[in-house]
Amino acid sequence: MPETQSTTVDVVILGRTYRVKCAADEVGALQAAARHVDRAMREVQSTGGSLSLDRIAVMAALNIANGHVPEDDGTEDAGPQLQRLTAKLDAALEP
Repeated sequence: MPETQSTTVDVVILGRTYRVKCAADEVGALQAAARHVDRAMREVQSTGGSLSLDRIAVMAALNIANGHVPEDDGTEDAGPQLQRLTAKLDAALEP
């Protein structure tokens, strides 16, 4: 199996630069993912209040995951599960 070349890429999320190592042929996908995360975090941040970076990141991650979790996996609707999880996280992360 050929060895994959890796490279280091700087991505900016919420005005902070993160240096990430990835395969050279995945740079474009990494940059697109970083833009997606940045948009999701900015959307959470825009809801107002003084949210910590941790809280913004968790809420953005949940919003992103919600778009990728199948609603019907044969057991239970994922929407209510995510709403319960979000409520628990909200309570746990209260300042």
